[in-house]
Amino acid sequence: MLGSHFWLFGFNFDTFSFFTYLAFLSSGGFFYWYSEKIGFGFWDFIVVFSVVAILAPAGGAALSAIEFHEPLSKLWHQNVGSTHLGGYLLALPVVMIAVKLLKANVLRVMDGVTLAWIIGYAVGRFACFFSGDGCYGIPTSSIFGMSFPHGIVPTLIPVWPTPLFESGYSIAIFVAFSFPHIQKRITEGRPGRIFFGASTLMFVCRFAVEFIRRNPRYDGLSLSQWICIPLVLIYASLYIWLASRKAKVVGVNPAFVGTIA
Repeated sequence: MLGSHFWLFGFNFDTFSFFTYLAFLSSGGFFYWYSEKIGFGFWDFIVVFSVVAILAPAGGAALSAIEFHEPLSKLWHQNVGSTHLGGYLLALPVVMIAVKLLKANVLRVMDGVTLAWIIGYAVGRFACFFSGDGCYGIPTSSIFGMSFPHGIVPTLIPVWPTPLFESGYSIAIFVAFSFPHIQKRITEGRPGRIFFGASTLMFVCRFAVEFIRRNPRYDGLSLSQWICIPLVLIYASLYIWLASRKAKVVGVNPAFVGTIA
């Protein structure tokens, strides 16, 4: 844990900002690479990434203000934190509309957006972990407990290092849906499989980790958990639907399916 600032090569860096910018660079770099692989033009990439860069922080701050009962008017005056699900919910429909207007394959592009989101989320959670910004979990006596004495929100009591867990499962999901044969999966895989499947796992994991996070409860669950429930049901249903369509095609023409599976 680095605390609010750290020194590197003689320069003083704000820990949270450093990893936040690194998250945007990681997700943007991956999505640019993906866009080239599927023939999504440079300016198309700029449009989509700009939408995310503008709307995601705004949505995240808005949902955080709602969750922690802060007036929305404060969004324009001070930092009220950020809840990534808010950014996701605000940016997702606008991104899909933008891709549709750009006349690209929406599901194919959303596969790349999803992977970019996951790797960006993994790096972004390092911002919370290394800065000790208070996103850590509830106190624990387990061997996994960590204290953050020099954090932005310091604690000497061992707590669950939930940002580290979130980075871990995000990286695992990214790898599972990207490798092996990432080139073939991107150019030949059925569009939407990554979008629906990886998103389902991300929200299942987020739902689970919320049980050991320090967030307000509403009828026993956090706001993020209540949001995750319909998202998991929707994405899982769409993934199953997509898989069932594939199974029907296999029964008709296995040779053809081998070119798109």
